[in-house]
Amino acid sequence: MNAISAYSTWKSQKPGGASISAMIFSSCFSEIHRLRAYLVSNLGLQRLIPKAVIRICHLSLLNPAIHSRIFEKEAISQVNAGFEVCIIGQDTALIPYNSKGVRIVPLPLVSGFSVGRIFQQIRILVLVLKENPDFFVFHTPELLPIAFLLSIFKPKSRRVYDVHEDYVANNKFGGFKSGWRRYVVSSLASILNRWMVRNSHGVIFAEQCYKLPAGIQRPSIYAENKFNPSGEVKLRLPYKSSIPVLLFSGTLSPVWGLDKSLQLWKKLNETIPVKLLVAGHTSDKKVIKEMLAFVRESGLSEYFELLGGTEYVPHVEIISRLEKSTLVLALYETRENIICKIPTKFYEAIYHKIPVLFSKTNHWETLNERWDFGMAVSDSLKTEELEKIISIIQNRGEGFYNRPILPEEYLWEAEGKKLYDFFLQLKT
Repeated sequence: MNAISAYSTWKSQKPGGASISAMIFSSCFSEIHRLRAYLVSNLGLQRLIPKAVIRICHLSLLNPAIHSRIFEKEAISQVNAGFEVCIIGQDTALIPYNSKGVRIVPLPLVSGFSVGRIFQQIRILVLVLKENPDFFVFHTPELLPIAFLLSIFKPKSRRVYDVHEDYVANNKFGGFKSGWRRYVVSSLASILNRWMVRNSHGVIFAEQCYKLPAGIQRPSIYAENKFNPSGEVKLRLPYKSSIPVLLFSGTLSPVWGLDKSLQLWKKLNETIPVKLLVAGHTSDKKVIKEMLAFVRESGLSEYFELLGGTEYVPHVEIISRLEKSTLVLALYETRENIICKIPTKFYEAIYHKIPVLFSKTNHWETLNERWDFGMAVSDSLKTEELEKIISIIQNRGEGFYNRPILPEEYLWEAEGKKLYDFFLQLKT
């Protein structure tokens, strides 16, 4: 294929016009980056194209560098678009390395409840002063001091705030048992969040229910946590295990459904043998201790597996186990800060066509009417619900996903394109 035919093929494949707000400048860069991405992925002509115009540095305090949103979704899609990308985040490596085109600058592993997170900010500051990107992307409001200092020492670099969670609501409706502590921490989170938004050139929201603080205007977009298969399309293999598997994945906490999952698993094993795979992370060792004690006292240790615990589990490993599961568990506590969201595991399960057992909420039941991805379960776990779950397990999860679902409803690609245009807009 010669250069002219390559350009013609690329031109016929590229999406429609550039963002209106980006005007002519954004349109030109958009054309350059899309042509660059096409030449690299289809012709391997790395030496014939210019270096990336936009450089992005992602900063995270407690998240691992190889994070499902930061790395697997945002960074990889940005690299594929022709950007130069680095991530400063927790990693076991001792020196920087390259993964899928992303430069990883490792930070030491620290606990979420230790003083190490204070020193982590100092380490990040030392590292970011060596960087000279067009954009710094902050993935937690705790990095406000870094953002403020960068506005002084790196005034040419723009700052983008990526809101993974509603930190104010999380502290207001969950976490601390004491009312006064909830009030103090949620108030502090509100102050940090407002100042972080004020000190940013743009804001990215992971959920449609997240909003800009009252009285503050900034360019913003929604880039939801949809699934990014990274170009690896896999067909679900026939189920080979003799014992059905329930998968609980994510943060190990009662708030996110761990206790309900354990109780359901125990109840099911009174009728049929079912294995529970818990794959996730927590900094709270007490949660791990209580979970393992529950398993021992239930006499079901042979039907239980823990992947992770106090150590992070690579997301690709969780996905590989999801592919072999019978049901995905999403039995969250129905708190106000949770029920407005669409959990990432919904998108992952939809892609792999694994049924989901989810908490009974109006929002998620409405989604299920459209997507037919699983079954709502009440907090009390009624007898008829338990019987239906047993029937689903015995039928190996068949009988769901009978309605058409558009790829953009659950895949990251469309979100990545929105991010691409957003950064071009902020660049102008």
